[in-house]
This record gives sequence, C-alpha cells and structure tokens, in this order.
Amino acid sequence: MTSSDLDPSNDESSDVPTTMGGVVHDKRFEKVVEVFRSNLDAGLERAGAAFAVYYKGKPAVHVWGGYKEVKEQRVPERAEQPVKVLAGTPWDQHTMTVMFSTTKNSDKLTRHSTSDVSQSPQSFQCRSALDLAQIERCLSALALAHVLQSSPSLSYSSLVTDVWPAYGQHGKERTTIGDVVLHSAGLPYGSRPLTPDDVQRPEVLAKYFEESTPIWEPGSASGYHALTIGLLVDQIVRRIDAKGRGVWAVLDDDLLRPHRE
Repeated sequence: MTSSDLDPSNDESSDVPTTMGGVVHDKRFEKVVEVFRSNLDAGLERAGAAFAVYYKGKPAVHVWGGYKEVKEQRVPERAEQPVKVLAGTPWDQHTMTVMFSTTKNSDKLTRHSTSDVSQSPQSFQCRSALDLAQIERCLSALALAHVLQSSPSLSYSSLVTDVWPAYGQHGKERTTIGDVVLHSAGLPYGSRPLTPDDVQRPEVLAKYFEESTPIWEPGSASGYHALTIGLLVDQIVRRIDAKGRGVWAVLDDDLLRPHRE
C-alpha cells in the first residue's frame, strides 16, 4: 500500500483559490480525489467538505477542501450558478461538522443480516410510509448499483421508460435513472398521501408513480425526495433485475445472505 500527500490546489477559474488537502493510501482510489476536486471547483459544495474511504478495514483515501468558515461570499444573479466564496478559513483534516443519516445503512444492514428473515417474515415490515422511505432511500442506491452492474446495456443515463414504459406519462417521458437517484425526478411527493398498506404493495406504488405529474421538469432542478426516492428506486430495481426482485430481496439474496452462511 502506498501513501502520497496532496498539495493544495488552486482553481484558476475562481475568485479565490480552492484549498484542498488529503492523503491517498491506495492508488486505486486516486479517481476519488479527481471527483472531489471537481465538485469543489464547480461550486457544488456550499463551503467545504471532507471524504474518506476505508477498504477492507484499511484507509484508502482521505480528502478535504473548501472552507470551514465563510467570511465573505457573492451570491450569483441566477439560482443555478454556484455561490462564490471570496474569503474564508480553509477546511483542514481536523475540521468537525454535523452528519445526517450516516448510521441508517449500517443499522439496517446489521439488523437484517443478523436476523432469520425466513423465520420472521414480519421483522422487516415497516410500520409506516415514513419508516420505509427513511430507511429504504439509504440502501436502494446500493441495490440499484448492483443490478445495473449486471445489466451492461443500462446505465444511470438510461431513461426510466427503457425498463418501465408506463412511467412515461404526464411529462416524465425523458426522466433518466440518474435523475431519480439525484433527487431530480420532480416527484418529492405525489397527488395523494401514501398509506402503510400502499407501501407494502408494489403494484399500487407502480400505478401511483405512473399517474403522478412532476412538480418541475425532470432533470431541470433538484429537490429532496425524502419520502419517495427509495420507493421509486425499488420500482426501477424490480424491472431491471432478471428475477423481478425488489430492493430488500436483492440486498438479502446477493449481498447479505452469502456472508451469513
């Protein structure tokens, strides 16, 4: 395993340099640095950020950049343009910040992998639509990536209608799978509330989303699909997977069960 320090980099297109630092322990993860740097250069981070990857229990890459304290900024004339930081205190390896939803994946995977689902089929039924959406949105992206890897003709740039033709109604015809994953599908909510019974019936959810009208043109904006993204991705996964399985079945059969046996 090799280790190399990153030198602070300047973004010549910005008003002030974009600071960045970090260490790459495993050269296979150097692409992470490139993507992280591009996010900062494009203004996709409001101020600063940090990111670390551990692979097989060992640190692979740790990067940080931007500003932990913004002292002066310029708000753009158009909303789609990034805010420019004009002065600030650089983010460093010791900067602390708050975290949201970071334990949901490990919590659900741990509880799922240590339970005998076949003996207790009710153990993972959600008690409400909110419960299912809150948990499922964290793991649905993992299941989607897994089934996409097994379907070389499809990618995140593929249209949802490539696998789900009936979805292409009411202005949703050009929605891509990537739009859904990036909370850009325009469906943070539907025309009516979902009930606990609804979210346990895939056929009901399919019709619900097929008949929904996006509140913005898909792909043109982004808004947190807190209550719908997991349910939407589950529908897409069912249509990509050769066995027609949903998110939970894909995770259990392919990613969890092999490690329990």
